[in-house]
Amino acid sequence: KMSPVYYVVGEHKVHKWQARLLFRTSACFLVAAFVAANVGDYYVALSVGAASVNSMFYWSHPTLTRRHLDLVTAIAAMAHVILGAFWVTNAVVAALAWATFLLSILCFLISWKISYDHTKTHWAYWHAAAHTTASLAGCIVCLGRKELTDLGDKIYRLPPRNPMAEVALIALAVMATIVVRWEPQSRKGKHNT
Repeated sequence: KMSPVYYVVGEHKVHKWQARLLFRTSACFLVAAFVAANVGDYYVALSVGAASVNSMFYWSHPTLTRRHLDLVTAIAAMAHVILGAFWVTNAVVAALAWATFLLSILCFLISWKISYDHTKTHWAYWHAAAHTTASLAGCIVCLGRKELTDLGDKIYRLPPRNPMAEVALIALAVMATIVVRWEPQSRKGKHNT
């Protein structure tokens, strides 16, 4: 008996080659976790490391339960990185960090949009790009914060006002609103299988 060439996760089909690709790119987050640990930010290292492990767990055999666990740990890791990005005071490093982070979110959103058209499989490339750029953003944030001295516990208090971060979060909200308005074909009753 031949095994199927894809997994069914909710209303999505995940081909085995897509799962293998995304399993591999999930390991990129371990690089960001290592960088965070190396600069002494153990909270970010732990949350990003957990997101990496859960993402690899999910993509090793995608199921709906594993997907939910993956989403929870990914959102927690993103929250830690976003909070940390507010503390990056070097304008060039901050611009690079926020631009890379927004690029990763854009890649995730495009991946999500394309994945609802079950005749298209290239969503996985966008998702892999999102993994890679999100990991890079995490590395930039941690390295950008390394130049700050004696922050200690202050880093987990309310951050200083950071206009670049505020603009990036507004851009993120605009991107999310646009993508949510792209109602997937499957949700309009034109489900492709």
